[in-house]
Amino acid sequence: MNYDKILLPEYLKTALGNTHYNNGYMMFHRMLYGCPAEHDEDSKEISKYDEGSKEISKHPDYLKNFPFHAEINDVMKTSYKKDSLVKKHVDERNRLLSQAFGERYISIKAKVEGAIVVGMGQQSVSENSMLIHPIYGIPYIPGQSIKGMLRSFYINEFYDESEENAEKDEAFAFIFGRSERTEKNGSTLKGKKGNVCFYDAFPENNSFELSCDIITPHNSFYYQQGKAISDTENPIPVKFNVLRNAVFLISYSLPRNLPEDKNLIDAVNGIISQIEAALTYYGLGAKTSVGYGKFKPLSYTRGEHKVSFKSIPKPSKPILKVEKDQWYTVIVTGVNEDKRYLEVTVEGTSLAGRIPANILKHPKKQSMSNHSLYKNKGTPVRVRCYDYYHGDENIPLFSNK
Repeated sequence: MNYDKILLPEYLKTALGNTHYNNGYMMFHRMLYGCPAEHDEDSKEISKYDEGSKEISKHPDYLKNFPFHAEINDVMKTSYKKDSLVKKHVDERNRLLSQAFGERYISIKAKVEGAIVVGMGQQSVSENSMLIHPIYGIPYIPGQSIKGMLRSFYINEFYDESEENAEKDEAFAFIFGRSERTEKNGSTLKGKKGNVCFYDAFPENNSFELSCDIITPHNSFYYQQGKAISDTENPIPVKFNVLRNAVFLISYSLPRNLPEDKNLIDAVNGIISQIEAALTYYGLGAKTSVGYGKFKPLSYTRGEHKVSFKSIPKPSKPILKVEKDQWYTVIVTGVNEDKRYLEVTVEGTSLAGRIPANILKHPKKQSMSNHSLYKNKGTPVRVRCYDYYHGDENIPLFSNK
């Protein structure tokens, strides 16, 4: 590897010679572009004097690792190939966890949809960072990030976005824990330790690719200085690191002894479906609001049993005939691709059908947004039979049109 353009002391460049790092973490944080200014075709330095700052402009990639993405990516993939030492350590860790907890250890295989940004805000000498394991040298997702995502999902979807209401619920506190605090009426809400453990998620294999995306802030003078918006500014593209084509193993373990409380048992057993929904609609990492960090859950393993995430096939014709203005308890089993209809079965029967997505009734909300629908998968919900009017279509409940 050529170290000429890397910011390293000369004695270290000499010592390294023709060798190279074999740890992705070291390369990512140490391989920084060291040419302070731009160069022309003849390798002559081009000085650009900025009248505004009275300084010579730096090369766009100065003190960044983007020029060495290919080398960093190759090292991470090589160190995690089949039968490599790092891969054996991660596989052994997963095996020991499964052996220790048995049926209480659940591992979810989930593929990143598009790209994921993890650890972008970490302290780094470079402008944007990324989370890479300091010993293994491969990307990973910390267990506390997975727990935080799921906790946020529960608060937003089940407790009207109120953390205070969530922590009063014993089932929520049993899973995630809570801090002791004094209520407004003077009573004390005792602190509790969470009983579900979430583990660091590592890639299943070395199919991942380290890549670079760009965001270009426009109208910076307007946002930073309050000046009028105009087309005279010169937007500066900002690069950041992303991970593509990654398949992660996301795992957690349940407590050894569950209390004899049906609500707590149901809440714990329902974690798997809530993680599936949170990964699909909330995502992990940074920039989830613009599409990064979303996952497609593929399957999960509980002990030695592997189960695929598959929705029940759509019925070929209307199956259930119901009476108008009557209430029925149904179980959501899937959602169609455009999220307009839900596949459901009627609780306690073998009857199945479809309902329009926006007629679900929530205990605390009149209706539920599309991104919230899938969280009810496997959970009984109450629906009322009435005609659903959409455009020129008059679709009754459980029709298959």
